[in-house]
Amino acid sequence: MARLDSAHPDNVEGPWFVDTRCIRCDVARHWASGLIEMDNAGRSYLARQPDGPEETAALWRPAEACPSQSLGSTEIRRPPAPSFPTS
Repeated sequence: MARLDSAHPDNVEGPWFVDTRCIRCDVARHWASGLIEMDNAGRSYLARQPDGPEETAALWRPAEACPSQSLGSTEIRRPPAPSFPTS
């Protein structure tokens, strides 16, 4: 999980954040384009907080896939359970 004590200084205020351990792999920017942007050094930061469940899900994808575990939330510790069709 991301480390709040190493949060990127360009993150917007709110529960979701990217820490400075980012290795510039582009996973987060690919999966959460528009929510996560790149700084001048090529590292990711949270440009805006998610608005609704679809954008929150868009952040969970890179949070799970990030090789340095640099994306996280101070409020939500686990991804939501997958919803499967019942019929």
